[in-house]
Amino acid sequence: MRSARLRVVIAAALAAASACGHETGTLPPPAAPSSFQVRLLASAETKAIEVGVLRILLAHREMTLSSALGVVRGTPVTLDWALSKPEADAFVAELTAIGAKAEASPFEGTDRGPARPPLRTSSVFVLEIPKGAIVEAAKTIRAHTAFGLAEAAEATKGLPRRVPKDFSRDEADALVVALTAVGVKAEVR
Repeated sequence: MRSARLRVVIAAALAAASACGHETGTLPPPAAPSSFQVRLLASAETKAIEVGVLRILLAHREMTLSSALGVVRGTPVTLDWALSKPEADAFVAELTAIGAKAEASPFEGTDRGPARPPLRTSSVFVLEIPKGAIVEAAKTIRAHTAFGLAEAAEATKGLPRRVPKDFSRDEADALVVALTAVGVKAEVR
């Protein structure tokens, strides 16, 4: 009785597979990779390229400046981030546009999900700057971020103002301490 039912189920499954265009006895073609990784081949040819790569890394992932510097100085290196094909292509395009050499390839890691959970971020708010400390405040902000001169100067205008970068809690605390040392009133939120 069981074997008769089993034959009926198998026959129905084979008929359904044939109707869908699948040949019986063969496996479907392998699926295209769904996750990609980026390999940074060369980035530190000039300081301008190195700084550009740092900015891109810091913008795309919640990284500390020291870990981003390690990536840049350790090239060639494979970034262990599982990205979709459009994300990987856009990331490579950004890197090559500034002169770095990079390529996308199928993700080889064991985890097909996001490479790492998003970090909790903190914001730094500049509340008050004494007149004589504006230049020092901009220098301090530049030292703790990958900002250019214009971005750092913009962060010191129209107070109170959020420094337009997400920091880890330690980085935010370090920036507030450094700003306080030059006479600026700032806080972490």
